[in-house]
Amino acid sequence: MIFYLIDKEVKDREMSFNTTHEKSEIYRLILRESELITAWVKSGDTPSAVYGKLRDKNPDIIFSINGFLYNLRNFNYALYETATKNKSKTRLIILNHYDDIASAIRAGHTLKGVYKLVCPHITYNCFITQLRKTYPDLHSQGKANRSNKNRIIAN
Repeated sequence: MIFYLIDKEVKDREMSFNTTHEKSEIYRLILRESELITAWVKSGDTPSAVYGKLRDKNPDIIFSINGFLYNLRNFNYALYETATKNKSKTRLIILNHYDDIASAIRAGHTLKGVYKLVCPHITYNCFITQLRKTYPDLHSQGKANRSNKNRIIAN
């Protein structure tokens, strides 16, 4: 859903390209490469990785990372925010294992059980924190699974 909003916002920005940004080469570069930047962010790249890829792809345009971040934030804040969230390696692991996590929780496993099955190489605290931030519905379902197991044991 968020990527639909990002794509829609990019199209809206292209339509309303105003004169305040006409002189900014960085902004024009971001506008021209917006689909590629969106694909990089969707694949988990951080803002600095996107900046590096743009610099490698366009060596003739000289720009700083601060200028890039400023223009990306002004161009598409949702895309900038998503790229910033990609700094968390735990979040990326959870995004990559979404199907496994969702199926385990829907099968009735507790959060601790899902953690042991899917992501034992990261800390439990990081797993829970990122799961709660990224997929709050799965987190609450996992908590409900624990209380259901406690009720079954008590009976």
